[in-house]
Amino acid sequence: MLPRIALYQILQEIPMDKERALQIVSKYFLQEVKKIVNLAHKIEKLPCFYQIFCIIFSKALKADNWELSIKQSDNEAMIFTIKKCLWYDTCVENNCPEMCPMFCKSDYMTYGSMKKITFKRTQTLGMCGEYCDFKFINNKIK
Repeated sequence: MLPRIALYQILQEIPMDKERALQIVSKYFLQEVKKIVNLAHKIEKLPCFYQIFCIIFSKALKADNWELSIKQSDNEAMIFTIKKCLWYDTCVENNCPEMCPMFCKSDYMTYGSMKKITFKRTQTLGMCGEYCDFKFINNKIK
């Protein structure tokens, strides 16, 4: 995240207007996300993918930089809301909150393209919501 913020800030010093700098960083970032999506599709082929996914995702959220409440975490679904987000806070602290929607949208690209889970979201802090909500539904249970 910080290298992308640094690139965005450096592009503006060239000088370049914020909108153009954001377009360039977004294009670069989305190319990187495509690599993650391809990796996710490979990992999704593993047996017990949903359980592995939940364990990894849960461990990533145990850092102090998140404030979340878990609504459900079982074999059917993992549902939680985030009220303090590392991504959003970092963008705000570095005077570039306009970058945060780019990070939020990458969730749709990554999780929305998966076959074994359904990803749903209604809002994010980075897109002017009151919180970020995540709903991962295990499609094998559906």
